[in-house]
Amino acid sequence: MEINLHPVTNTTLGVSNAHGAVQQSFSWQNPSFPMPSPRVKAASSDRVPGSVHSSRPRWTPAKHARILAEIKAARTDIDPSFPRPVPAPQSAAQTSVSSHVKEAVGGLAQTTKSYFFGLTEYAVEQIYGHVQAQAVPGSNHAVTGTTQQTEKNPADAKKFFVETLVTAGASPQQAEDAVIAWTIARLPLNFHTLPSEVNSEFVLLPSDLERSGASRAHIFENEGVSGVHSIYKCYPSSSPPVLKTFDDLVGIDSNEPKRELRVLLASHIAHEMLKWDITPRVTIMCLGGRPCIKSPYIKGYKLQDAFDNYLWLKNLFGAAWEGDTFHPAKWAPHFKEGFQHDYIRLTLFSMLLGDIDRHWGQYLICDTGFNSLKGLDWDGSFGRKILNDEINLMRIDGQYRAFWPDSVPKTIADEFCALTEQGLKEAALAFGMSAEEAAALLSRFGVIKAKLAKIKKT
Repeated sequence: MEINLHPVTNTTLGVSNAHGAVQQSFSWQNPSFPMPSPRVKAASSDRVPGSVHSSRPRWTPAKHARILAEIKAARTDIDPSFPRPVPAPQSAAQTSVSSHVKEAVGGLAQTTKSYFFGLTEYAVEQIYGHVQAQAVPGSNHAVTGTTQQTEKNPADAKKFFVETLVTAGASPQQAEDAVIAWTIARLPLNFHTLPSEVNSEFVLLPSDLERSGASRAHIFENEGVSGVHSIYKCYPSSSPPVLKTFDDLVGIDSNEPKRELRVLLASHIAHEMLKWDITPRVTIMCLGGRPCIKSPYIKGYKLQDAFDNYLWLKNLFGAAWEGDTFHPAKWAPHFKEGFQHDYIRLTLFSMLLGDIDRHWGQYLICDTGFNSLKGLDWDGSFGRKILNDEINLMRIDGQYRAFWPDSVPKTIADEFCALTEQGLKEAALAFGMSAEEAAALLSRFGVIKAKLAKIKKT
C-alpha cells in the first residue's frame, strides 16, 4: 500500500484497501466517509449472508460428550464422583521435579509421624513409670483407690486404657487421642481417670466461651441427646499467673497443676468414700483433644448473691461467728437444719482437702428455703504445704485459721471418722497426686480426726 500526502491540500491519495481497490481521495477540509454497500448474494452462490460454512457440523451429541468428559477429567474439584487421574505405580520411573518433591515430603511426613509416636511412648514411660513404685506395701496390686487392678507397667496401663475405651464404644483413633491428651496433661492412665466420653471433633466456638474467675477455665452449658443439662469446665493448658500464687500458698505445682484430677478426686472422696452429697458428682471427658470436667447442672444461687440481695441474711449469718468458732444454732429459723449440717460437712471436707479458697461465692444454695448447700470449685485442693486444719472460710482478714463449729452431729462425726489413712492414700495416688500431696492429706486427716474426738457431739 502506497500513501502520498499532498503538501497543499492535505489530502490522502491513492490509498488502496485490503482488497487492492483504490478508494476515492480524502480531503481534511471536506471530509467524506463513504459507506460500504450491503453484501448481496451472488447469483451463482447458495450462501446465506452471515452464515458460516464448514465441512462438519458445529454441534453433535458425540462432540458434546467428548467436551463434557474433558471438563470432568480436569475439574475434579466440582464433584468427588468425577473421575480422577490414576496415580502412577510406585515401580514407575519418577523423573520429574514434582515427583521428587512429593517423595521427599512423603518421607518427611512418615519420619515425623514415627518420631511423634516414639516421643509419645517415651513420655508415657517417663510419666507413668512410677505406677509400680506406688504399689501398696505388702500387696501385689497397684494403687488404684477402691478398685484394685493387677500391677501394670506403662505399656500395660496404656493398653488397658485403650481397650477399655474401645470396649465402651470409642473408636481406636478416639482412644489413642485420649491417651495423647492425657499424656500432654500428665494425667495417669487408670480406671479412675477413664473419660466418660471422647469427642475428638469437638470445637469450642468463640460465642460459647466463658471464663471462670482466676482459673481462666472455659465453662459452657450443654444439653445432650438425652436432654440432661450439664456444665462443662475445661482448664487451659498454659499456666496462668494465679497458679504461681497457689504454688506459693498451698504447694500446687504450677507446671503440673492437674486441676481436673483435683476436682475429680474431691468428688470421689465426697460421694464414694464419705457418701456426702455436698458437691456435684463430676466425671472427666476428652473433648477436642483436651480433658474437661463434666458435672450436672444444679439449679440454685450462690450464698454470696443471697447476702448481696438481703443484708439482714448476711448479718444473721455473721452473728453466729465468735472468734474462730461458729454456732449453727443461731442460724435458726432462716437457715434450716439441713443447711447447717451441709455447712458443717463442707467445713470438715474443706479442712481435709486443704482448700483455703472457701469463700461465699463457692457455696451454692440449692433451694429457696435454705435447706441444703453444695460446695463448688475444688481445683485448688490437695496442696502439699497445708498440713493442718487451717483454712479461710470467710475472707474477713486474709488470715488462714481453723473455723470449727461449737458442736458436731454424731452421725457426721462417725461418717468422717469412717475414713482410713490407707484408703485416702490409695485414692490420692490413684488420682495422680504426688507422694508429698498424699502425705499432706494424711496429716490433715490426723489433725481433724483428733479434734473431732474432743468436740461435743449432738
